[in-house]
Amino acid sequence: MKESGKRKSGTKKDARVVRTIDKLKKTMLDLLKERSYDEIKITELCEAAGVNRNTFYAHYNEPADILKEIEDDLLAKIWQPLAQINTDVSRTRDFVHSILATIMDNREICSIILSRRSNRHFIDQIIDALHDSIINTSISKGLSGIEAEISYHYSVAGALGVIDCWVRDGYRISVSKLTDIMCSLLENGQIHAPLFL
Repeated sequence: MKESGKRKSGTKKDARVVRTIDKLKKTMLDLLKERSYDEIKITELCEAAGVNRNTFYAHYNEPADILKEIEDDLLAKIWQPLAQINTDVSRTRDFVHSILATIMDNREICSIILSRRSNRHFIDQIIDALHDSIINTSISKGLSGIEAEISYHYSVAGALGVIDCWVRDGYRISVSKLTDIMCSLLENGQIHAPLFL
């Protein structure tokens, strides 16, 4: 996704502004059920939301800014409980369960954001946010830098694939059961001892 600015600063956050922004976000999510974010035009978004273009431009530069703000709101919900959890691999179950529970609590939005009709910027933010902590933990357990990187990307790609499957399947497996499955896969799939590379 093209880098775009957040909502324009200096906008007064009165009740009317909050309602307008909420309406634009809801309309954006509704449109994303039908098409990719880069196919959504400002005119179409404004008409569907019942907002004029001047009002839109008072808050955003382009539709991608709305999607970015929706993603940031969701990421904040994911990170909030994680702040209390050490990302050390010994706490993997708590970590995975917290992420899955937050996705389940926000399943309607996640189904749209994590779909292939949307973009992968959201996933990239999760990968980047977890990277340093997990890499450092792996190195402290005896892996070399390159081994830790390989293990991390292997595990994260697999975990994200499982989450994608879960979302597309309509969240049929419970959070607790999926946590058990993912932790088992992560433990068996990670490199536990230095390799000869």
